[in-house]
Amino acid sequence: MKRLLLTLILLCAFLAPTSAASDNWNPIAEKIEKSLALVVVGERGSCTAFSINEQENYVLTASHCFGHDIEGKDLLVDNSPAKLIARDQKHDLMVLYVKGLDKPAIHMAKRDPRVGDNVASYGFGLGLEHPLFRVSYVSATDTTIDGSGLPDRLIAVDTQFVPGMSGGPVVNADGNLVMMVEAGGQGVGLGPGAEMIKKSMGRYFEDVK
Repeated sequence: MKRLLLTLILLCAFLAPTSAASDNWNPIAEKIEKSLALVVVGERGSCTAFSINEQENYVLTASHCFGHDIEGKDLLVDNSPAKLIARDQKHDLMVLYVKGLDKPAIHMAKRDPRVGDNVASYGFGLGLEHPLFRVSYVSATDTTIDGSGLPDRLIAVDTQFVPGMSGGPVVNADGNLVMMVEAGGQGVGLGPGAEMIKKSMGRYFEDVK
């Protein structure tokens, strides 16, 4: 895995083939797209966020989208001002409040995905107007890349996430969150799993107590 270090990139702002499954993901794609939001980070480019609490207007995205210091920066989600609620830089997670967002929340899975599970990622890759839906398989769990600056215990999938998808959801065949898009390189996508997300930010989710 250390050979990935030179080409791993954090995917804020800026292709590799993805494996496809025979399952019909159309209903899941239609459902998840309604929960997505575009994050614009000034000159840094764009990332993806998704609703985690419809009642509170909370979205989750990747902390690295905003750099280390966000003071004085305009936080825009779907062209609306956003307010920082919580940030976990160690695990690359950030919760924002967006007044009047009105998007259905994505519910969290009870556990991390397992090797061989079929999953799908969705996000605003390459700054395109419409989000990109990509199906893949989980290729490894508890992945740590020494010296990369990435969190430990990441989930790895067999597709390289498209730049701009950072902060986007990765869901299972039930449409539940199993992972978040964080980084990728050499045909591998990486991100924190549901259990890590729940431990860090679970209190902000609509369905997690």
